[in-house]
Formats: sequence, structure tokens, C-alpha cells
Amino acid sequence: VVVVISGKRGDPTSLTILEAARRYGIRILGPSSMGIFYVKSRLNATLGPMDVKEGSIGIVTESRTLGMAMMGLATVEGIGLSAVVGVGDKLDINESDILEFLAGDRTTRSIIMHLEKISNPKELIEILREVVLRKPVVVLTSMEDVRKDLNELRDLIPMVDDVTQSLDLALALAGKEVEGRKILVVTNSGGAGKLVRGLLTSAEIDLFSPSENLADEIRQFVPEGGTYSSNPIDITGRAGTDVYRGVLEVALSSREADGVMAIYCETALSDPIRFAGMISEVWELYKKPVIPVIMGGERSREAILRLRARGIPAYPTPCRAVRAVDSLVGRYLFLNQ
Repeated sequence: VVVVISGKRGDPTSLTILEAARRYGIRILGPSSMGIFYVKSRLNATLGPMDVKEGSIGIVTESRTLGMAMMGLATVEGIGLSAVVGVGDKLDINESDILEFLAGDRTTRSIIMHLEKISNPKELIEILREVVLRKPVVVLTSMEDVRKDLNELRDLIPMVDDVTQSLDLALALAGKEVEGRKILVVTNSGGAGKLVRGLLTSAEIDLFSPSENLADEIRQFVPEGGTYSSNPIDITGRAGTDVYRGVLEVALSSREADGVMAIYCETALSDPIRFAGMISEVWELYKKPVIPVIMGGERSREAILRLRARGIPAYPTPCRAVRAVDSLVGRYLFLNQ
């Protein structure tokens, strides 16, 4: 039973509801729950938006209004959700119960937990240690008590205080895993490439230099004036999707790159929709992830939405993409430590 009316643990009304529920073996979600959105059952029993995109990210939230806002933001951002559950004031069912449920849900590939207060820190830590071996979890919180309670898991679970960042990380973590910490960057803009290089270096991600053999293979696709023996690979602003595709396929086929970032700046000489189509095709062909950054106007935004509709983590800025890559590398290091 979902209780959406306001209430607190211990008040007379809540205790009456709980006693009646236990008498008949019924579990209570709430009070002050936002309700439940669950793709598998075609259920949207919330006061949030009705046009939520179906996907693979599950959300657990204590705040009903924030939960509904996250549903709306995910929809605008083109990010699909598998479930959103508002635990509210946790009279009976708590965040640990929902985490265990989402861990066993085949549709859910990554989980966001919005936490203001943990009902049973020891219980949640034990469950998280088991769950993160199977599915990535992102914690959304600004509460110091929550961070202290989960401090021993800080190397296992990204903890952020920004809603958009939590969705960005969950989107990347729901996709393909990197096979190591070596990332190759391919860009049609030297300026954007330098921005990404600085961000990746600050995140201590390995921007390796291509070997002589890999550089020779890449060189056949790079136009005059571009670079092919350093990282980022600069294919220049006049490069089309065929150049991108050639370089990406060489990189993804090599043993040197564990993942690739494809940086695209919209120009009058190229079409972001065609670029997105090429990324979709390459994504299906290779096990390693390609993380595209598509910067520009309305057509670039449309390109991002098309990729996200296919579950491909695409981003509008280098900073957001690098944070996502950092989470992928962090998960690789955790699983292979």
C-alpha cells in the first residue's frame, strides 16, 4: 500500500495504519511517498509526469517533490527510467528494501539513491557491498550525516550533490563498461580537445600516447593539418563522419584503448544527426564504450536525444562527459582491485 498523505513515524495516524497493515500482512510505502513508477508493470502511480521515457535507470528517493522533478528532468534530458520509488518517511519499507528490489530487477542496470537520512546504516552498507558487485549505484545527497555513514564505501560508490550529475553518471554506468583506464580522445576541435585533456588529467585518467603502429593506422584517416600520434587525436574541423568512423573503429579494435571519447563541435561543414547515426552503428559493433560529446545548437541537442533514446551516454559538454568517464574508470578499478 502506498501512503501519499503527509505523516511521521510515531504519530497516531501512522501507527494505526501500520498496525492494520501488519494484521493482514501488508507492507506500507510512505507516508509522504511520491508513489511508484515501474516500467515492467506499465505502472505510473505518481503525481509526476506521465510521459516518462522507458529505460534502465532506477531511482529511490526520500523526497516526493524531488522525485517527481527528477522524473521530469530525465524526460527533458532524454534519459530513460526503469523505476522510481518514493520511500517518504519510511514507516515500514525503507531505502534498503527498495535497493534490494532494484538489484534483482532485470530492467534496471544502474541505481540512483537520494538519501536524506539512512534508516539503518549498518544494514544499508551490507546490502550496498553486495549490490555494487552486480549493479552500479550513485548516491545523491548533500547531508553530512549520510556521507559519514557511507564513508567506508566512498571508493565504491560515487556520491554527488547535483541532480543532473547523478543522472549523467547513472546513464554512463547503465551502458558498457570500460576494459581499463586508458582513454583515447578523438576531436574535430583542437580547443575542445585541450579542454578535455585538462579535465581528464585532473581526474587522473590515463591519456596514453598511441603506439607507432596505432598512429600509422589512424594516420590514413586524418586530414592534412590534423594530428594522429598524440592524444587527443585532432581530425580538424573539416572532418566528416567517415573520418570519425575510421579513427573510432581503429581505436576500438586496438588493444591500447579501453574506451574512446568522441568530441564533436557542430559546424556548417558537418551534420550532428549523421554523426549520431554513425555513433549508433559503431556502438553496436564493439564491446568497448564510445562516449560522445556533441556541442552546438538545436540539431546537436536532437543528436544527443537520439543517442540517449538508444541507451548511449551522450553529453552536451566536456565536463559532464569526463565526470561520466571518471565514474566508468572508477568502477573498473573497484571491480578489478
